[in-house]
Parts: sequence; C-alpha cells; structure tokens
Amino acid sequence: MGVISSFLFLTEQERVEQSIFFQQVKQGGLSILVWEDCLDSGCSGHGACVGGECWCKIGWRGVNCSEADGRLNRCFPDCSAHGVFDLDSEQCICFDHWTGADCSKAKCSLDCGIHGRCEEGRCHCDQGWTGHRCDLRTCDPRCLEHGQCNNGTCVCIQGWMGRHCTLDGCPKSCSSHGQCNKDGSIWSCRCHEGWGGRDCSVPQETECEDNIDNDEDGLPDCADSECCHKGKCQDNLMCMSSPDPLDILLRKQPPAVTASFYQKMKFLIEEQSVQSYAHKDEYSERYGDKFVANFSPFLCSTDSFL
Repeated sequence: MGVISSFLFLTEQERVEQSIFFQQVKQGGLSILVWEDCLDSGCSGHGACVGGECWCKIGWRGVNCSEADGRLNRCFPDCSAHGVFDLDSEQCICFDHWTGADCSKAKCSLDCGIHGRCEEGRCHCDQGWTGHRCDLRTCDPRCLEHGQCNNGTCVCIQGWMGRHCTLDGCPKSCSSHGQCNKDGSIWSCRCHEGWGGRDCSVPQETECEDNIDNDEDGLPDCADSECCHKGKCQDNLMCMSSPDPLDILLRKQPPAVTASFYQKMKFLIEEQSVQSYAHKDEYSERYGDKFVANFSPFLCSTDSFL
C-alpha cells in the first residue's frame, strides 16, 4: 500500500476548525480513505496527534513537541496589572481605560483646553497657567506674600499695593499712631493728631502757645509750620505765605556771573521776597560772603517750600 496523494476530506473551514486529515491510498485498484498519522504518534509525550500534526502542550514546541519553549523561562512584564503580555508580539495588551508600553497610564478624557495636556487622569498645565482645566493665569510668586492670585491679577491685603503686592502703603502699621486708609488703589497712613510722617512716627507741635519746642525740631510754637493753622499763629508773621523764589528771580535782573554770594542771594531778604521776619538792614556783606549783623536770625516761611 503506497501513498498516492493528500487531499482534504472536509471543507476548508472544517479543516481549520478541526484539523482532521485523510490520505487517499490505492489497494487492488480501489481508492480508500485512511487516517493520516504523525511521525511520532505520542508527540514525545508532550502533545497529541491531531490529523497528522502534533499539538504541543504549553511549554513545548517543535514537529514532535520535543523542544522546550524557552520563552516560558523568561520573566515577562506584568503590564502594571492593567493588561496581559502577548508572547508573539512581545508587547503588553492593555485593558480598557489604560495605555502605555507597560499599561501604567490611565487614559485621560479630561478637556485641558489649549494650555494643558491630560496625563494620568489629570491636567498638566503649561507654564503660566493653572486650574483643574488649565484655564486660569498664574501670578508672580511674590504675590502670595501679601496678596491672593485671581486669574493672573494679584489682589493685595490691607496696606499693600503694587502689581505684585510688594509696596507697603502703611509702613510699620502706621506706628500705632494712625489708621491705614485706601484711596482708590492707594493705601496710606492717616495719622492721629500730634503725629506725622509717612508712617506716623514723627511727633508734631501740638501746644502752640507755651513757648516750648514740644516736638524737639528746633521750631517752637508759631515758628513751626505745624502751628500755623491753630489759634494766634494763623495771623503770625511767621505763618504768612511767601512767593516762590523762582517767581522772584524771574521778576529781577539776574546778577552778573562775577557777583559775590551776597549779591546773588540778597533777593531773599528784600521786601516782598520769600521771608518777612528779618529786615534787610540787619545784613551786610563781608569778604564776599553772607554776614548777619547783630546775629539776627534769618528765617523763611516754611510754607513757601512745601
């Protein structure tokens, strides 16, 4: 009995599904069908013969299942417990909602707008942007010290101002001698009576009729401009307003370049000039410098320089 040819007894689909093979052999002029056998019907003890082909158990391979499958001895990735490792493609096949080479990244469906990207279930914003959807502008880090960030705008706490809330409008909390008030966007100290200065730390003359320099600035009573709006000082010669020195200079012929200091400055003590306390005849010129006769004081109204 010899083998003439091989053919499929079943349809192609049935052959694929069942892997059943037959042989056509000739015996005494007749053709009969017989089962096709494997070369090793026992498949080396590691498989089963089906339709003339050894189907190997897991861990074995080859025509007769005699070769150990070395791939099973390797350590395969666990795909982060979010997928299975495919031996043929040697890649992780991720479960739903997971992605990445090792299935460690959660698929992200968040809308992070044009200023962010979705990774691991949350939005990672571009520089200068923040918020759950990366739709809010950030502020300069300096803002957080004395203010709060509101979509890119630094909103200052009481007493602080500026673009980044770094300008102290009420220094030293007004030295406990005033109140911190806001006018528009500007903070400033409103000092209590008897105190002045930007931080209300400078004492002022409050007793204007006791002939005492109470604030120790060298100017007692009406000589101190702080008293000019009080009591008898309002009509005092020391509190009378004076014109601007520049206006006086513009009305006069300028002195020569070679003129002495006294000649250049005497306009200050002339009539209707910037002072009205001392008289011109109390002054004289010596050695080209200013000389005060009889040690009379030379005082100007402080209001004219405010």
